[in-house]
Amino acid sequence: GDDPRPQSVFANSTLAEIVALIPDRDFTALDAPRAASDAHRINAIPLSSIVSLPKAVRGGVNSAIPYLKANDAQQAKWRRSLDDLPRPIVALSWDATRPGLLLEDFRPVLTGFSGTVVSVVWDESRHQLAQWPEIIDAGAHFTDLGDLAAVLAEVDAAIGPDGLAMHFAGALGLRGAVLSLPNPSWYWHANSGDDIWYPSIKVMKTRQFGHWSELMSQLQPVLSAFLEETGGIKNAGGADDKTMAADSTTGDPELKEH
Repeated sequence: GDDPRPQSVFANSTLAEIVALIPDRDFTALDAPRAASDAHRINAIPLSSIVSLPKAVRGGVNSAIPYLKANDAQQAKWRRSLDDLPRPIVALSWDATRPGLLLEDFRPVLTGFSGTVVSVVWDESRHQLAQWPEIIDAGAHFTDLGDLAAVLAEVDAAIGPDGLAMHFAGALGLRGAVLSLPNPSWYWHANSGDDIWYPSIKVMKTRQFGHWSELMSQLQPVLSAFLEETGGIKNAGGADDKTMAADSTTGDPELKEH
């Protein structure tokens, strides 16, 4: 047809959940692409290779942002759960260890923030939330990567280091900032600060490994600009000592006071 994008995606089975979020794409779990016939051979492109292709070749994949779409049912679930929280809502992620970016590094930016901060971390790094009861622990209720996409589709901006959450934010077209070490991977190559692969994401690099504090004063105005662009409304107060619990009737994550 006229669509230059691959109609089938061939990749490792671990990527199946991500491909499921790309509309109108079939997934085949293979170690290497195998076209069904010579006529389809040009469309047999490994998922890991699509993002490295020039825009003229990869067409709408990674260039027509957003190319991921949250599942409607999951997005509706999270919309209901987040609906009563003070806006703006910012999704936050961080690293597990140094020299990575830790949650505590965000303190200068988060202190006094008048909206709501939602954690989209779901691995062992969640233990860092123990000192931050005001942050909503959405990651504790993730059942699959569809939940990550659904939460990101409902927030106003996302900030964090290189990781799946920020890749999803960029693929969804969500405004955000990735905080990077001095030598970021190729997919965080930036032109005038804006990432080439994910145009909605601003890339902020430290000058030295582990020196994250230098970025925090720069992040504050960047985040404010994002929220103005997205129409996030700053309400007085904030999410005081709240956490997530599952609603026993709907299954939706529900806010509860500590």
